[in-house]
Amino acid sequence: MKVTINGTAKVDSLKVSIPLIDCEIIDTNLIDRIRVQTINDETGELVKEDVKHGTPTILNNSDGTYIKFWKEGQFFYDKGQRIPTLYVTFLINSKHLRGRYFEGITLDTLPIIYDYLMSFNVVKFSYDTLLNSRYSDTDVCIDFNSTPELFEGLKTNIKALSSRPECWYSATNSKDNSGLWTAAKDEPRKHATPSTPYIKFYSKYEDFTNKSIDFANAYLRTDQFKDVYRFEATISNSKHKEKLGISKCKTFGEFLKLDLQLLIQQLVKEYFTDSKKLVMNSGELTPIEKVLVDFMNQLISQGATNTQLFDVFNRSDVSRQAKGILKEKYFKLSSLDEFNRKQLEINSASKDVFEYLGIKC
Repeated sequence: MKVTINGTAKVDSLKVSIPLIDCEIIDTNLIDRIRVQTINDETGELVKEDVKHGTPTILNNSDGTYIKFWKEGQFFYDKGQRIPTLYVTFLINSKHLRGRYFEGITLDTLPIIYDYLMSFNVVKFSYDTLLNSRYSDTDVCIDFNSTPELFEGLKTNIKALSSRPECWYSATNSKDNSGLWTAAKDEPRKHATPSTPYIKFYSKYEDFTNKSIDFANAYLRTDQFKDVYRFEATISNSKHKEKLGISKCKTFGEFLKLDLQLLIQQLVKEYFTDSKKLVMNSGELTPIEKVLVDFMNQLISQGATNTQLFDVFNRSDVSRQAKGILKEKYFKLSSLDEFNRKQLEINSASKDVFEYLGIKC
């Protein structure tokens, strides 16, 4: 099976923050401030009263989707001055698109997200306000088709290629998580930094059959996610944006206009700065043919793809006659039982993903 990239890079989830002044509050019980009072036990006198903005509210739907939001203080910058401002922050994700989940959050699908937020009647704001909202903890992703066998080979090749293999973790004993992730074994998002961003490869089939069951039953068919795997990475905060060169991209609408594939490649590059190369029976063989088969299998074990292997024989620095003989030799040797054809297929499938991610192999 050839690995194929599905669609284009997209946003899977993020936090958007909207100034409270730009909102019409519909449900004051849900959006109001939470007051924390400290009382003197002996006199009953009020010692201190604080206003807490960061406690989130979660409203669930029976289809497995939910809205999570909270009120918090942030700074608004005006002519170099930091002005304390109240914001409402929403956690939004692709599940809010329901049946269009795999399209991800884009400029085309953002109106659906807006309608979903409005449907809860908590606060109202204009669509332009959502476009101009602040954004953080932004997950960008791409989906690709594969098989469990090829995916296991991809994980092996990622570690083999990476200049920082110690940063990659997997849960091989878990039935519902065969993925591969960085940058820490436990709470990887929490421990991620701009130099060690959170990245994850995982199976959407395992996700929808073990975790997001209600959502999958409501909106998806099994054939839509059976062989689908996902690459996901997080752009966490302002320092991370600065490292990626997108500090001037202040609003979510502006972010959605960026080349997300290029951003994905920059995120991945942190783990492949000086990567190795993936170099990705029979009857009687002559001694030199036995050496060549061993040599080809050694290249395959190092990650060689079928194209790279063929290029070793398809030379341009020999005569036409010699070139023809070499190509015939390749096809003879690659048809032998001793030839590691299965690993070559895995390497070639990995290369399709690597090329999209900008990993040189």
